[in-house]
Amino acid sequence: MRERRVNSWNASMDQALVEMLQQVCEEKKQNILDIPLTSIRVDAILLRRFPILTDVPVDVLRFRLAVLRALNLKIAAVLSMVDFAHVERKWSLAHRLSCLRSVIFLELKNRLWDQVINASAGADGRTRITINRPRAARAREKGDPEGKKSVFGQMYRQLHFIAPSRLRQRDRPFSVVYEGEGGTDAGGLFRDSISHLCSDLQSSHVPLFIPCPNSRGFGDNQEKFIPNPSATSSLHLSMYSFVGKMMGVAIRLKHFLNLDLPSIVWKPLVGQTVERADLETVDSLCYQILDKVLNIEKEGVTRETFQDYIPYTFTITSSDGRELELKEGGRDLPVTWENRQEFVRLVEHYRLKEFDLQVRAMRRGLATIVPVQLLQLFTWEELERKVCGKRDVDVEFLRENSKYSNGYTESDRHIHMFWDVLKTFSSREKELFLRFVWGRSRLPIDASDFSQKFEIIRAARDHETALPTSHTCFFQLELPRYSAFEVMKQKLLYAVTECHSIDTDHAAENMAWNDDD
Repeated sequence: MRERRVNSWNASMDQALVEMLQQVCEEKKQNILDIPLTSIRVDAILLRRFPILTDVPVDVLRFRLAVLRALNLKIAAVLSMVDFAHVERKWSLAHRLSCLRSVIFLELKNRLWDQVINASAGADGRTRITINRPRAARAREKGDPEGKKSVFGQMYRQLHFIAPSRLRQRDRPFSVVYEGEGGTDAGGLFRDSISHLCSDLQSSHVPLFIPCPNSRGFGDNQEKFIPNPSATSSLHLSMYSFVGKMMGVAIRLKHFLNLDLPSIVWKPLVGQTVERADLETVDSLCYQILDKVLNIEKEGVTRETFQDYIPYTFTITSSDGRELELKEGGRDLPVTWENRQEFVRLVEHYRLKEFDLQVRAMRRGLATIVPVQLLQLFTWEELERKVCGKRDVDVEFLRENSKYSNGYTESDRHIHMFWDVLKTFSSREKELFLRFVWGRSRLPIDASDFSQKFEIIRAARDHETALPTSHTCFFQLELPRYSAFEVMKQKLLYAVTECHSIDTDHAAENMAWNDDD
């Protein structure tokens, strides 16, 4: 029975098993190469996270784990000696290792990655940039089709053209001045500016990314954004390159970007092949149409009745709504029983390559900040986590990485109330809360990645009518002692949704807010 099970094993099951082992080791805080396999309790609760493994006997899982760990021990012995400069060449050892990316333990990959990241860090020094937020807001009202005056556009102009080595820092590579606002950047303004940048990218104010076709109400991933296939000018491609640089900065500093991008974007960045399944994640309707055309005979349609069911020509509607010909004269060429496979092939080819120009520009920018050759060792999901961190704000995880001062303790009634209130927030409200107190929208992946603990302190204005106050540079929240759950929830929600100003003296400087220069 074991032999039959092992022989029917597939790569997806291997990947799920490795992910399961990594989760167990994280929870047990043990090294993945040393943990006794017999100590891993494979129960129904654990397997529920990995349904592909639910019907496999536990002894078979342990046997396969032993095989995978033996493989990783062999890889660990040679990994640091492999030349990844030739990873694109199929004959190279680097390329063969990249084909095993889904079963190589993340700890091994990160060990090599961290060595190269540290060795390639630039000299210390911090660039200072100035951002005028009211000017960005006014530009949106008056019209700024290229997004040049947005917060993203202002950061692009000041950071994209400096030497990339100045962005390859061990600490934050630039400090921020919000023109006309009194904040001093001890880290909070830097984090807040990155959050602004991400908000701009996933809005109509900057033309680089658009909602994926599924956002119209079809399929999954309706919140995802894709590169705008019409954004092909030299300015646009330069801006995409800057997005890649910011991804690299996020990886180096573990200051994550709040971006929602699908696999069809991440895969080319790590050298993985984009497949038809990736098309389904962003355009389910197109995927279903292709499947229907390709397998129309299963619905009883014949050569004679085909045109009644498939009244298409060799054209396609792009993700940004343009009608394009799939081949010369395509508008006048109907899809027939005989040429339907060609139609499916051309549509699939276009949709899977639709953003190649933009993604290549992003990868060029990324390559100036991090070693992209080594990215071939990682899966697209691992790269997404390196750039974006955990999507959901885990309240318990945040609580475990918090402290209390100025007379507050963890056992105080209103501290318990605060955590209960936070748990009732929606995902979006939790992101807004995190940005309010820390200037970023996502938590680190591991506890060791917290540069500072979240701190709750007694408020200077400690009464029912006062609003909470934050100090983003120091990850602090001044929390009044509210007497009731609903009062605390109302005050917190108002603070995180309405209070965006960073102004230490509560009085904006006299300046030309409406100056468009």
